[in-house]
Amino acid sequence: MFSIKKEKIVEVLRQLDIQEGTILFVHSSAGLIFGKQENPSQLLYDAIFEVIGKSGTVVVPTFTFACCHGKLYDPMETDSETGQFTNFVRKIPGALRSNHPIHSVSAVGRDAHLVVNHESISSFGQKSSFNILLDLGAVNLLVGVGIQYITLIHQAEEDLAVPYRFYKEFDIEVKEKGRITRKNIPYFAKYQDRKITYKLDLMEETIKMHNAMPIRRVGWGNIGRCDFKIFYNLFREKMCLDPYFLIDKEEYLKSI
Repeated sequence: MFSIKKEKIVEVLRQLDIQEGTILFVHSSAGLIFGKQENPSQLLYDAIFEVIGKSGTVVVPTFTFACCHGKLYDPMETDSETGQFTNFVRKIPGALRSNHPIHSVSAVGRDAHLVVNHESISSFGQKSSFNILLDLGAVNLLVGVGIQYITLIHQAEEDLAVPYRFYKEFDIEVKEKGRITRKNIPYFAKYQDRKITYKLDLMEETIKMHNAMPIRRVGWGNIGRCDFKIFYNLFREKMCLDPYFLIDKEEYLKSI
């Protein structure tokens, strides 16, 4: 079993131009990058905050898709379904979590209260946490995962109302301030009866062509970064020209 020191991660983060005061949205697979190292979530968390300092903020996706199928959403108790690091962060003393019962985020740091102020009834769109992160100039940090994990792409899809997605409503129980209520939550979902294949190779090629995602090797995987605004504007521009840019259009249209 190999061991990665915090100093190595700090060095890589600085090579990726992560600076003090940065708002980092972290997509991660700690096991894929750190192997069997003891407490990799604490290691990653400590390294990040050594770089971004007290003026920085860490945000993680704490999504709960089971709530679409009858599970109660309690922001204080419901486990995230998006990996060990996300559950580690949401349990940090003082961590805040947004109240969206499908695509919540948890945040720690100076701007956490701004990020979790999710007013949009849908997962993305205007006044969502993802729109707030865009406005705040956040940075995506990919730890052991690829471009397909960048949830921000769905913000662009919803803003542009791409034709291969539609609003599907879910009746979800939500616990707020000690009370349980039911809410109708619209989710801009993929059509399940149609063939929708994302062109990940094209997305990666597009990112590389614009030098928008520097990557460094660490442990068993890679750590990469991409600015929210650069990523969003790049793919929004592509989808404005072709709403099917992200998917196999021919395959999709044949399946209708």
